[in-house]
Amino acid sequence: QREAYCQKNDDMRITFDCDIKYRNNSFSLNNTNGINILDNNQFLMEIKTSKSIPLHLARIFSQLNINKSSFVSKVTIFFSLSVLIIR
Repeated sequence: QREAYCQKNDDMRITFDCDIKYRNNSFSLNNTNGINILDNNQFLMEIKTSKSIPLHLARIFSQLNINKSSFVSKVTIFFSLSVLIIR
């Protein structure tokens, strides 16, 4: 599930994703089965822009202690499955 926000005449787009699932078979988009990557109360926020993030957003993120990071689903899946196998 995704919500996207953008402003006219601006190349910045912010998206919030939840209910991100992993599956290694049955890749049809109609298939909703799979392993959840995020907890129910977690969202993935992605900011896309060819410019810098506006200063007012940078300040808000700083105040909320939100730091830039990358989300690589393949590494997360591998780590999660490794933890499940080890346990």
